Amino acid sequence: MSRPEVTVLLFSVLRDRAGTDRVVLGLDGIRTVGEAADRVFARYPSLAPYRTVVRFARNQVYADRDQPVSPGDEIACITPVSGG
Repeated sequence: MSRPEVTVLLFSVLRDRAGTDRVVLGLDGIRTVGEAADRVFARYPSLAPYRTVVRFARNQVYADRDQPVSPGDEIACITPVSGG
C-alpha cells in the first residue's frame, strides 16, 4: 500500500538552486500548502532567500499558504516574474 503524497514543483531559480524540478513529500504532518512548502524549504536551505516572495498554486490554481492539501495534489512554487 502506498503512502499519501503530494508533489511540489519548483521552477526557475528554485529549480536551479535545489537541483531538481520536483519534490515528492509524504503527507505525514502536512495539512496545508504552506506546511508542504515549509518542508521543501527545510530540505533545501539554498531556497531560503526566496521564502517570502514565492506564490503557490495547488492543482494549477493559485492558492494561499493555509489552503488544505489532499493526497495526489500538485503544488507549484512560483517565483516573481519580471520583464517588459
